[in-house]
Amino acid sequence: MLEKKFSHFRREVEKHIRHLRKKKIEESEFDEFVENILSNNTLDVSGKGYCRDGFAFVNEIDHSAFQVACFQINSFGAGVFGDSIVKLCTPILVTIKVHGTHRYLNHSLKNTCISIDNVYIGKSYSGSKGALCDRDNFNSYAKILFLSEPNSYSFKHQIVYQLINANYLCHHIAEVMGYAFGALDVYWTHQKNLLCLSAGCWLNQRKDKLHIDIIEDFSSEKMRGHFEVPHYAKLIEDIERFKEEYDILLWEVTYRNEIETFHLPGGYQKVQKKRFNKNVNVITSQHIIEHVLTAYYKRKNAFVVASTFQTLEYLSRAFIAKTEGRDEEFSNFLENASSCMGYYPERNFKEFCEKTGSKYPAFESEYSHTMFFRPPVLL
Repeated sequence: MLEKKFSHFRREVEKHIRHLRKKKIEESEFDEFVENILSNNTLDVSGKGYCRDGFAFVNEIDHSAFQVACFQINSFGAGVFGDSIVKLCTPILVTIKVHGTHRYLNHSLKNTCISIDNVYIGKSYSGSKGALCDRDNFNSYAKILFLSEPNSYSFKHQIVYQLINANYLCHHIAEVMGYAFGALDVYWTHQKNLLCLSAGCWLNQRKDKLHIDIIEDFSSEKMRGHFEVPHYAKLIEDIERFKEEYDILLWEVTYRNEIETFHLPGGYQKVQKKRFNKNVNVITSQHIIEHVLTAYYKRKNAFVVASTFQTLEYLSRAFIAKTEGRDEEFSNFLENASSCMGYYPERNFKEFCEKTGSKYPAFESEYSHTMFFRPPVLL
C-alpha cells in the first residue's frame, strides 16, 4: 500500500511543481503549491496510526544561488486528534547562496562557504500543535536563527550550530531544513532536483508488534525499509519512569532489487563515555540505522530515514494512548520528549539563542546528527 502511495505522492508533487521550475519561486506560489498537496485526500492512507511525507525540490536560480522548496507532512489517523485524518505541515522555502567556491570544484556541501539569504515558513505551517503554533512567530524566529550575518559563511560551524538550535524552536523545522541542505548536496552530486519520502506505521495489537515502512529517494536512488518492533512498550501512568527495554528489532531493506535483513538492538543502549566531565550519550537504534546506511550502503542523507524511524517508533505509543482516551499520559509524554517552543511557548527564543550561541563550538558535528529532538551522539 505504501509503495502505491509513494508513487502517487511523487507524481502529484511533480505535477504541481512543474510550472515553478527555471524561475524564482514566489512565496505566494509556494503557499499555493503546498495547499494543493495538503488538500489532496487521495494521498491519505487508511489504517495507519501515524504517517509522514517529506519532499525537497532544488531550484537553481544561477550558478551561485539556489532556492529549495521543502515540506514535511505528519498525518494522524482517525481517533488521534479527530474523527478523521489530521495533517500537520511544516513548509519551508529557503534561498541559499554559494561563496568563493563552485560545486564543480569537488567541494562537498559541508566544506563549502554558503549563506542563507532568505528563509520563509509557509502559511500552512502547523508545527507540532496545530493552531497553537503561531506561524508568524515561528517565521520571525526562523529568520533570527537562520539568516546569515555578513561574512559568516561557514557551513561546518555556523550552519550546523543553527540546525542544532533549531530543535529548540521546532524539531520539524530542524528536520525540514535538513531536507533542504541534503537535497542541495544530492543536486550537486547527482543533478537530481526532486526528492521524496513516504512513511507509515501501525500496531499489531494481538502480537504487540509495531510495523514501520519508510520509502525514500533522498540519496538519489529509491530505498524501502520495513521495521518490526516486538513487544512494543505502551505508556505507563508515571511518564518519568517510562523506558524502552532492550530488545531485538528487525529491519528489512529493499535496495537495487536486493533484499537484506538486519537484526538490531532496540531500546536505550547506554555508552560509558564522558565529555567535559559529564556523561554524554545514549545510543538509540536511530543512530545505528544511520551508521548502516552511511557506512554499508554509502547513502547520503541517512538522517532522513533514521530520524523518521525514531520519530514514528518513539512517539506512536503517545498517539495510541490518545486513541485509548489517556489524554494526560499523551500530553505528558510528548512534552517530556520534545524541547521545542510548541511545548515551551513561554521561552524567549532570541534570548535563548544568545545564551546558547557561545557554546556552539562544542556542538561541532555532522549536520545529520542534529535532525531529531534528542542530543547528538558524540563518538
